[in-house]
Amino acid sequence: MFVIEGVPSILVGAFAMMRLPTTPDSPRTTWLTEEEKDIAIERCRNVERPSSSPETPDTTTLPSSSSTFQDTVGVLTRPLLWGFALVYLLIVIPLYSIGYYLPTICKELGYDDLYANLLTLPCYLFAAVIILLVAHISDKTGSPAGCVTILSSVFAVMYSLVALGSYESVSTLSFFAIAFANSCIMASVPPFLAWLSTSFSKRSSERAVATAFVISVGNIGGAIIEKKKKRRRRNSSRCRYGRI
Repeated sequence: MFVIEGVPSILVGAFAMMRLPTTPDSPRTTWLTEEEKDIAIERCRNVERPSSSPETPDTTTLPSSSSTFQDTVGVLTRPLLWGFALVYLLIVIPLYSIGYYLPTICKELGYDDLYANLLTLPCYLFAAVIILLVAHISDKTGSPAGCVTILSSVFAVMYSLVALGSYESVSTLSFFAIAFANSCIMASVPPFLAWLSTSFSKRSSERAVATAFVISVGNIGGAIIEKKKKRRRRNSSRCRYGRI
């Protein structure tokens, strides 16, 4: 099953490396007009150019964004990067935990097995709507950090209502709370990555290193939740067969 799920991702990744352009001035950027290419090139140049360098009139080529080992070490030793990695880890842990246990949570609200699994569908449909809405708001306001802060706060409140509430008496309210909590934590990922990218905007190579590192650290949260899930399953099996 893991091979079946992983092969398409590998094939798409290989296709992207071979076919997708890396810069706006690439001949493979066929969906942009010449005017749109010039605008994109100028925006990239404004990001890549150090603030102390003079303006360059050439708008046909992009400055080099190659990275050296010293550049990579410089990014990895910045405290700001580790702060972002910690925040993203704290986002990913509840993201994975809800993804793994959402059917179980719905079942504990008083619904049977089939209905509990079906109830996950509206949760994710609602999350898709919230993600698009938050992305639009973040783009219009130019404040991804504010969006992440608000979404994380709302998630904490909604999830606390589910954790501390009485399932039997307010199962419907608890379901809406967990659906809203799931939507908030999922919608916080895109603005967080935008926030991360704009915080390391001196060179594209720095943004690449910072983004890869933060996402790698965040994926540790998935491993933590998976380990907890396996331990819970193992303990449940031992109880079922009278081993403990």
